Amino acid sequence: MKKIFIIGGGIAALEAAKSARSTQRDALIVLISAENFLPYSRPMLTKQLMGKVTAQDLAVESAAWYDEKDIVVLTGRTVTAIDPVGKTLVAGGTPFHWDSLILATGASCFVPPIPGADGANVVAVRTFGDVARVREIAKTAKNAAVIGGGLGVAIAYPQAKALHEAGCEVDLIVGFRNEHLIILKDELAAACTDLTIMTDDGSNGNKGFVTQALQAKLDAGKAYDEVIAIGPLPMMKAVCDLTKPKDIKTIVSMNPIMIDGTGMCGGCRVTVGGVTKFACVDGPDFDGHQVDWAEAISRSRMFRPEEQRAMEKLHKCRLTGGVR
Repeated sequence: MKKIFIIGGGIAALEAAKSARSTQRDALIVLISAENFLPYSRPMLTKQLMGKVTAQDLAVESAAWYDEKDIVVLTGRTVTAIDPVGKTLVAGGTPFHWDSLILATGASCFVPPIPGADGANVVAVRTFGDVARVREIAKTAKNAAVIGGGLGVAIAYPQAKALHEAGCEVDLIVGFRNEHLIILKDELAAACTDLTIMTDDGSNGNKGFVTQALQAKLDAGKAYDEVIAIGPLPMMKAVCDLTKPKDIKTIVSMNPIMIDGTGMCGGCRVTVGGVTKFACVDGPDFDGHQVDWAEAISRSRMFRPEEQRAMEKLHKCRLTGGVR
């Protein structure tokens, strides 16, 4: 019987096993993974971090599927030696003989060589172990404030939810132009310890900006380990202006300046700590106290006259055909 061994626990290893079984119906196929899980979808790890799915949900194929295809999966074993001449390998301290060997170990996360990237609390999420590490780190932040403005509220929601589920006390402060534009009200309330909704016109009973609500909490003596701000650039700058004098760690999301999402166009260029970064590639989350807000806001307003002229001409939407 031909023995086909596959080293790797990701999608590449799984696909190699599927391909091998389709052409070698009688072969012994063994997949060896260092992780204690069946091959799973790594892009979905962030949803597992948020608690939306379980580890079992992320498995691409069930244990029953491997039994049906007669594919042996050895989890929790690291390959420490390979002898290509003698066609042997050692996994988890146990020697094995193979006829064909497939290396499908995948890749590792690229961490940009930026100052602080090697810090103890910097985690590149690629495995369930990384998710567990993030959750442990989150437990060290006991009090956090998450600030969202406009459509940024939709992005602030999962941030607040993840921190709240990790045991952190979360003050969630969100702002809208009026009460008719308020979204996710019930979801937001369930994702925090205290929810404050502000409206520019006061139509919901709370008139003002999110920064006024944050200032009120700080004036009342509320201490935060971390503040996360997501929304319009002026709003995020104003939040940083409040937290910097108190030396409160503040993370901002620079997604408002992103265009193509790949960093190719350069439209997402932003200066952080005196160094040029690209929000699409290096971010979008940055230390808000290091962002050059004057430059970022100035660049965001470069084409305001052209935008105004387009509005005055009653722009016709190419998608809907409507005039607005």
